[in-house]
Amino acid sequence: MKTHHPQTRGGAKPYAAWAGAAALAAVFLSGSSVAHAATPPAGLKIGNQATATYKGPNGDDQFSQSNEVLTTVLQVGAFTLDSKSVAAGGVVNTKTGSTAATIYAPHVLVNTGNGTDSFLITAAPTSANKFEKIEVFLDNDFDGKADNPTPLCTTAPSSPPTSCSVPAQAVSAGGKLGFVVAYTIPASAVTSAPVLFDSGLVTAVPQSSGLYTASNQTVTVQDDVTLTNVAAFNVRTSIAAPTVAAPGGGAWPLPTAKTEGQRSSGASCATAWPVSNSATCTYTTYTITYSNTGGQVGTFNLQDVIGTGRTAGFTYVTGSAVWSSSNSGVALDETGNGANGANVDFKYDAASKTLTFLDKVLPVSNERTLSFVVLVNSSATLGTGTTANVVTYSKDDAPTAVIGAPAGLNATSNESAFNVLGTYGVALGSAGATSANAKDVTAGAGGPARPRASAAWTPTAPAPATARALWAPSRVCRSPSGLRRWWRVRTSPVPSPTPATAFPGRCSTTAARPAAAPIPARPTTGCRTAPKPEWAALRST
Repeated sequence: MKTHHPQTRGGAKPYAAWAGAAALAAVFLSGSSVAHAATPPAGLKIGNQATATYKGPNGDDQFSQSNEVLTTVLQVGAFTLDSKSVAAGGVVNTKTGSTAATIYAPHVLVNTGNGTDSFLITAAPTSANKFEKIEVFLDNDFDGKADNPTPLCTTAPSSPPTSCSVPAQAVSAGGKLGFVVAYTIPASAVTSAPVLFDSGLVTAVPQSSGLYTASNQTVTVQDDVTLTNVAAFNVRTSIAAPTVAAPGGGAWPLPTAKTEGQRSSGASCATAWPVSNSATCTYTTYTITYSNTGGQVGTFNLQDVIGTGRTAGFTYVTGSAVWSSSNSGVALDETGNGANGANVDFKYDAASKTLTFLDKVLPVSNERTLSFVVLVNSSATLGTGTTANVVTYSKDDAPTAVIGAPAGLNATSNESAFNVLGTYGVALGSAGATSANAKDVTAGAGGPARPRASAAWTPTAPAPATARALWAPSRVCRSPSGLRRWWRVRTSPVPSPTPATAFPGRCSTTAARPAAAPIPARPTTGCRTAPKPEWAALRST
């Protein structure tokens, strides 16, 4: 071990117990009630160094310090494709369309490893000469829709079938890659009843395969596409404002980053329209887009649960739902009693936290939206564990469906999640302090600036009694040699115009304590603050 120059602290041992209790205690993450350890990133160097303090022959404090041992974190690869992490992931999308329709299947790749890697993605039909073409598009906002009309790859029918191969896509640790696969059914395809037309196999392979376990070096999922001559519906869910105005003609609330932000910090945020984002209340807007990709007019119905399970971090804002085919800015009636017109109805059941929607006449090749607002609760967990919305709907015609009792719910939309970010704060206090009783929330209440010169120093008046914190009456200074000395400083519980007469605290470059008035006995349990005269000490290395 390397021994450093002795660092003397006058009278340190007699006061070690209560000076330690006055140490700067803790750092709190106020975004979570439980501390979660994050996976260390690849390349991180973790150091460990031991120190020891002991008494020298003359009774002075000394310390020794060992050499530092560094450990470098190696990269470990891991990923999921649509939450699947094994080679055969199974069917993840079931889509339906009529002759000449283009069907979009959303996918999300997540890098769950601790370092950046690039991934090769392919999409291929299982049969020869079936789909007219297959294309892959980026979906950076994860709304199940292509971000731009330029595909990452395209393939035409062939025998044997060929793959649509996407150029390598880099994904950072913890990052996501959203994309959609577009399957075009040819105009020559005909059917007299719904039938499985073909399937697409979507495969993701990391380029640094040696970093991954054998079972996680490739993942393949399947999209099933059904050909039909009757009504067929497809749904995608997104955090976005629709083209129609919010109720009353107002603006739809969306956080600056759209799909992520801090949760509400108060429990008294409004849950009835009108609402808007503020420093303490966070709202966002969900838009459900549904379309008829089939061959006939049909009845569409859906169900969405807001406030339990995967959406437990949300609260539905009553009076905020708007349908795109109604008058812009007019909220839907939520009673389910037919007040919204002959062909559409909507109901919110507060007991089950369930929204049900019914569109009785949806024409072929027609796209419509249902939008509403949710509050991001103060109890929402960090990340997307309680703020991920998935809509359940009928992909087929549902003529028997009635509002409040949906029929044939046999499909789900893409997952649209709001990422809850944490808030961070530093709390300073004695041992055992918490963020509730030790956090300094008043700027400038921590006492005067600490002197840095080697000259003698006399303490100024302490902070007012109402603002004084544990460390406010303490003083720290630095000598030219860089060693810090600490001395007990007596202050009164109320401001004193001449505190130096009470006890002339002083910083010094010498090891001996400066001459001063007799020092009363120290407290036995920490620092007393009122009503008796107090002592405060801060020991710093």
